[in-house]
Amino acid sequence: MPEHNLPWLRLYGVGWLPSHWDSRTKAIWTFSLDQEGHHCPHPKCGCIKKSCFTNLHVAFCSVPVQMENGFWRFCGCRFQVESPKGCAIHHYTKYEDNRFFQRAKKGQTYELPKLFPHEVPGWEMAVSSLGDIRAPVTIFMNTIEDRLGFSCVVNFTSPKAYVEELARIPPWEMLLTKDRDDVSAGEEAKKPKEENELEKKMKDLILDENRGVHFNNAAPHSVYNAVKTEYKTKEKWARKDAKAAPPPASTEPPTTTPKTTKTSTKKKGKGAKDVFRGRFFGKRAAGD
Repeated sequence: MPEHNLPWLRLYGVGWLPSHWDSRTKAIWTFSLDQEGHHCPHPKCGCIKKSCFTNLHVAFCSVPVQMENGFWRFCGCRFQVESPKGCAIHHYTKYEDNRFFQRAKKGQTYELPKLFPHEVPGWEMAVSSLGDIRAPVTIFMNTIEDRLGFSCVVNFTSPKAYVEELARIPPWEMLLTKDRDDVSAGEEAKKPKEENELEKKMKDLILDENRGVHFNNAAPHSVYNAVKTEYKTKEKWARKDAKAAPPPASTEPPTTTPKTTKTSTKKKGKGAKDVFRGRFFGKRAAGD
């Protein structure tokens, strides 16, 4: 199955970064690990690895929960996407927040969470350690050169505490939830005019630094995928058409090449062998 292009860093936070990723992770936002590795529910996968998440065999829960400091974050507990219940704490029957994982896996229309709880001014989360940093760390959300990103400060008891940039959220992930009209994704994909408008938005936003824009109003990511696929298909066919197109017709009158009379070096009449035989046998006849 092809990997799904969801905004992983926004959904899973710092724990998704290659420098902090661990395949034993059972809760991505608290960095909790299993004592032993678990097997992926997909029969061909074996032990859980990162591709099991990008292929949506498993996922981390996106139900908001409140932390002790009053800020909110996603639950982040690992669960099987196709299981009847979903997250062990937030079941499908009561919480619809994780349904978009199932719809995305099936190729259906879906919407991302309407609120990313960590994307608010002043948000921070304390953890006991982070990767190679074996000391209390506070992770916080800020803007880095007008782009939303994660940073952390190491809480040393000495006054030598320092701030470290962890990651900036890619512009294409921010594109998925930029403010826009509330239009059905299914209808939107059917209208060529609106698809063209989405193409324009996609190009502009990838180049844009997203200055002063709030990103808590979700838009269907499936629409973005549909537009991206459509745009790539158009480019592909345009390249093929350019290769297959015949060369442009010349406006100059065609030039005629005068015919030349070729002189054959081949002897006309009898062949050389016949001439030789005639001469040879003729001489013999005369000698006799």
